[in-house]
Amino acid sequence: MREKDIPNFVPYLFLVMVSAVLTTIAARRARNLKLVPLYLSISGTIYVFEYVILVLLESYIYQPHILHNPYFDNILGAAVSDGFIVPSVGICIAVFDLNFWWITLIALLFAGIEESFVHLNIYHHVWWNTGYTFAGLVVCFELGKRIWHLLKEKYQYSWVQFIVLYLCNMVVQATTVFVLSAVFHLLRYQVDWFSDPIRGHVAVATLIVLLDSCLFTAVVVRQARFGWYAAVIIGVFLLNDGLMTIGRLQFIGPWAEVTVIFSQAVVLYLLTSLRNLVALKADSYNTKCN
Repeated sequence: MREKDIPNFVPYLFLVMVSAVLTTIAARRARNLKLVPLYLSISGTIYVFEYVILVLLESYIYQPHILHNPYFDNILGAAVSDGFIVPSVGICIAVFDLNFWWITLIALLFAGIEESFVHLNIYHHVWWNTGYTFAGLVVCFELGKRIWHLLKEKYQYSWVQFIVLYLCNMVVQATTVFVLSAVFHLLRYQVDWFSDPIRGHVAVATLIVLLDSCLFTAVVVRQARFGWYAAVIIGVFLLNDGLMTIGRLQFIGPWAEVTVIFSQAVVLYLLTSLRNLVALKADSYNTKCN
């Protein structure tokens, strides 16, 4: 089959399948539920980084050709990297405690994959360089190992819980907003930051998630009373209402706003469950995994 006959989404789908295999291998090896917050925190680290280099600075462009809108399609392609292949490899590195030379070799493999995507014309550099990817992944994988060691410690410092849960919430909430807007078309932030209005939507949506993740995480880490949880959700509602009033947010459909608020409540509940995982003591691992 000629290269141009291969649909753009196939290599991306292949990476997702590889991610599933690697995640299964890591889970069987670790037999530790703390692998879930580790996976999400590695993914969240990349989400924060790519908000700057991909969304704000437009470093590269993904083209899986799955979603109709080109910019949403770009973000979906990024999600394959940020939400699947990189964190799945990261947890394997952490669980098997691979050393620096293994990490270097794996980062080189990723650089090769990136160059192959460029060759296949399904991914393009704007000002980015594959060397930056290599260096960034080495740092990311080393950071993942460090997070894993912190998660396994018997005593959990509050700052460790806060950072890990913040990154977890960033992934879950940003992904939820993306699905609600790109797939179900329930909401749209309306700003003129960029020539592409969808890029502006993604920029504002992610910025709001970056900020309100602090509130979500603080309430969960402090194990606040129910009233504080309710206050956070009411705060989200009031923010949305204010943005609608000034014409910066549009809900599409009669149940759109209710669906978005309900999704935020679900995210907060999931974050509470993740907090319970992060706070598990070392001697509780086997009990919880069996």
